[in-house]
Amino acid sequence: MTQRTYHAYTTSTPGAATRTDTWTYGGLDGNVLTASTINGVTTNYSYPHYGMPSNWTGNRALTWINGIDLASIGGTTFTYDGEGQRVSKTTGATTTSYTYEGDQLVMQTTGNTSLFSL
Repeated sequence: MTQRTYHAYTTSTPGAATRTDTWTYGGLDGNVLTASTINGVTTNYSYPHYGMPSNWTGNRALTWINGIDLASIGGTTFTYDGEGQRVSKTTGATTTSYTYEGDQLVMQTTGNTSLFSL
């Protein structure tokens, strides 16, 4: 999909477009998202390696561990275990921890609040 148009259905202007969102693709095969405009806000993406974005407009730099796991985006950092499962996310002074049984996420804890998956 490269474009989505929203329409208002009112008696005064039936079917008038109220908003149009667009996506621009590039790369060798044309399957790499290079820009998007959603609700009038344009975001550009760059991909230095492995197809993982390194920058979004709006000062959202992304860093990757071995080109696979997201290490940081903006002011948020992530850590992973030896299996590549995310075990923590830290934004400012707030850390969220993730607990797994095998490959199943069973608990997410932020401060004194825990969410359990059954």
